[in-house]
Amino acid sequence: MLPEPARVEQPDSSVGTPPPAPTRATRIGPGLGAGRLWVRPLPLPPRELAQRLSQSRAELLDSAVSGIVQAYLDSIANDPASRNVGLPSWTTEVAGRKFGLDSKNIYIAGLKIPAAVLALLPVSGGNIDQNRAYNRLMDLRADLLYAARRAETLEEFKQVIREIRLRKEREREMERNQRTAPPPETPATP
Repeated sequence: MLPEPARVEQPDSSVGTPPPAPTRATRIGPGLGAGRLWVRPLPLPPRELAQRLSQSRAELLDSAVSGIVQAYLDSIANDPASRNVGLPSWTTEVAGRKFGLDSKNIYIAGLKIPAAVLALLPVSGGNIDQNRAYNRLMDLRADLLYAARRAETLEEFKQVIREIRLRKEREREMERNQRTAPPPETPATP
């Protein structure tokens, strides 16, 4: 069995012996466990609050990961070493001409182009997998359209072939009829 924790008596008045000297810098004022802090009431009764705060495991994990990542990003943003750091300069001299990119300009063989022009370049960005899926979908669409056009063309081709065959057959029949003499006319009977 565990022993009972010892009770610490709080003095009735706020005047008493000073607390021991802290080993590190602490906040001035009463501590959270001192019992002298006023605690704000809950916005809702505890039962309603618990119902509103109940989340699934996935939602809890998502919010925990979001909190951790946000705390990390905040700590990076507040890092004193990262303040007042300029953008890098990726330039070099080749045959006396400047090539590369810095925070303000793009240098190509002595030509100086403002870096803001990069925003106007048609460079795909974002999710590579999503771009690949979109490109695959567009390829399938193009294949379907080509197959539809081909099917239409095939039907048209078959129809044109039928018409050509019929025309040729009529021409041959006409030639045969031109070569053969018409049957002799029978005298009309009065």
